[in-house]
Amino acid sequence: MFATLIDRKIASMSGEVDPSLNLFEQRIKILRSKYGESLVRTPSYEPCLTIRETEEIIEKRFLNPDFTVPFPQEVSSEEGTFLPKSSFPILNKAILNVNPAETRMGKLLREGNRSEVIMKDMSISSTNGDYSSIRSVFVPTETSSSPASIAQANWEFVKQLLQECKSKTKRMLVEKMGAEAVALGHGEVSIVGVEENTLVASLCDLLERIWAHGLHVKQKGRSPLWNFLSNYEESEASKDTNKPLDPQFLSPGLSARAMELNLNMNSSPSAGGTENSRKSPEKRENRSRSRIIELPTLRPLPVSIASDMRNIQGITEIKTEIGYARAWIRLSLEKKVLSKHLRALLSDDELLRGFYKRTSFLRSEEEREQFLYHLLTLNAVDYFCFTNTYTNIVLPYRVLIFPSRRLTTTANMWVTVSGTLGETGVVPVPKNSLDLLFQHKNLGLLLSLRIGHDNSGVSPKIMVDHVIVRNELTGLSTKFPCSHWLGRDVEDGSTERLLVGEPYCDGEEVPDQNRLRTPPRARSPSVPRRSFDTRGSVPDIQDFLGNALNNIVKYHNKTDRDKGSLTVLLCGEIGLVAALEQVFQYGFKSSRLFTRNFYIWDYFLRVMEFCESELSEELLGVSASDEGEWSEQVESMRTYIELTQKIQSCAESLGKDGKFQLLICLCAREHLLHRLPAQLSSCPVTADMYEKQSFLRDPHLLSYLVQVLEPLDDVDILLENSLSKGID
Repeated sequence: MFATLIDRKIASMSGEVDPSLNLFEQRIKILRSKYGESLVRTPSYEPCLTIRETEEIIEKRFLNPDFTVPFPQEVSSEEGTFLPKSSFPILNKAILNVNPAETRMGKLLREGNRSEVIMKDMSISSTNGDYSSIRSVFVPTETSSSPASIAQANWEFVKQLLQECKSKTKRMLVEKMGAEAVALGHGEVSIVGVEENTLVASLCDLLERIWAHGLHVKQKGRSPLWNFLSNYEESEASKDTNKPLDPQFLSPGLSARAMELNLNMNSSPSAGGTENSRKSPEKRENRSRSRIIELPTLRPLPVSIASDMRNIQGITEIKTEIGYARAWIRLSLEKKVLSKHLRALLSDDELLRGFYKRTSFLRSEEEREQFLYHLLTLNAVDYFCFTNTYTNIVLPYRVLIFPSRRLTTTANMWVTVSGTLGETGVVPVPKNSLDLLFQHKNLGLLLSLRIGHDNSGVSPKIMVDHVIVRNELTGLSTKFPCSHWLGRDVEDGSTERLLVGEPYCDGEEVPDQNRLRTPPRARSPSVPRRSFDTRGSVPDIQDFLGNALNNIVKYHNKTDRDKGSLTVLLCGEIGLVAALEQVFQYGFKSSRLFTRNFYIWDYFLRVMEFCESELSEELLGVSASDEGEWSEQVESMRTYIELTQKIQSCAESLGKDGKFQLLICLCAREHLLHRLPAQLSSCPVTADMYEKQSFLRDPHLLSYLVQVLEPLDDVDILLENSLSKGID
């Protein structure tokens, strides 16, 4: 109903206004005159008419009747006798029982020769005058009951359905492409602000109307599309010869033979399995010695109408056939197989002839091909209409962990997955396995993943190359690159990593220029560490930092519909943490002056120790009159010390890079980032660990760093639980 209202509102821009829309506009005008032009929603419930007001309206109607019923009169049986003018006349049985005259037009319609009827009818309509609009075709007149007029009206309706399909698919593409569509010259005013869910719901209504056109038998309350799908599935199941025979539907002799064949089919693989089971203990022993494990494989999901229907029927929240049909359309559209499935449905000519008349839309071959072509264009963009609509259903997820080497770990691994609709708890990974299947309430689009282990066993360390998580119902896969070790005695000592997702399709990453996804994605921050010689120059770092900050400011100025993930903007490859990592690495002396590899977190720990001693001495030396001047600086220093201590104590499983990432995010949340560089530059530790041309020691670069970070003070940053680690 809401989609119909939106369609009528869009249609009113071309000239014709629906009377119901005028009523709606008058109601909105009254509310705006009462509450002002800036009204979004009324501050309180708008009550309906009271009982007293309703009684007054009914009383006025009684006092001013529109029609007076005549007194009862005797009905005469004579031919041509009529009741008073205000009543319906008596019909003549003798005239109504006469059979219609046989015409060549009716004979052609019964034989199914539609083209000849249309051509003849076009010649007739040219003499009588053209139709002014499609709506006028359906106005009952004295001359519109002929077979030729009916055929012409049906043909016009078929063309109207095709034109509506073309316009809806174009609107959906333009709305999804957004700025790209405007650059291509498709920026129409009529589609601005139309939500994706409204357009998809309108497409579902259109498909239902197409499948309802020309049915031999129409059933009220049932979905024509789902009914056709069910019959198609039964037809395909009856043609499947690979299914085992059911002995219940056979004679006694054939039943015994079928049971024997089924037993032979089931027992043949088990024989080979027995031989393998004899060798398996030796193989398991060899594998346990070398800790070599087979890499997991991402097997493709079955793509068929029957499998999608079974998945839809398993959703307990859907109760009606119309709901099943809409869910099937949304799932097929998200999986980009809607046009393929509908083409397979319409390829069964025998089923089409049994359900539809010759003049129906689905039996018009040319129009049907154009209809499927328009639906095929929707595969150019990504829709998440199923994932974002059915938010309360339980979905299966598969997690595949790909190590850089074929070595497993003796520790107990675990993962947590976060998406736009929720977050899982700790999901344990089975021992000596890199493949995990679990069920959880719909997580939406997957954004981040945490992977770690308890560092137990003889050899707990493992180097994870990447992790892939796939929604087993929709087939949406997300890749989480890592390329880091998990272990106490290796790299930065991290046993837990935060990974940021990127789209993954058909075994390959989706190129950036081909991504039309919403919300936007970014790569994981856990990329291999860059050496000192490969660090960027000062202009490159400034440009990198400026773009990262601009993305965060733009994020908070966008509407909820256009917003992506703040975690991606903070911790992504082009996020704020990666930009500040380059800032703090520029001019760092660790690779030349220290015997062991120092991380940026080591520098922050030394700064924290200095600030603790400096703060205690400062408070003892400052008088009561000077304490107000230093209150702001002392308060920020205390907050910095408190955050660093909490990260050091609460996030023990994080490595040094992970702790630095967490510190930057927490400082951004507490509005400390623009104050932090000035405090760091005045610390003697900075002079010991940084060169003069660094951002923290060069006055011009330091001033630039403070100014560019200052806009974050006006932005309220809310961190996800997976990112903040519960630190207040």
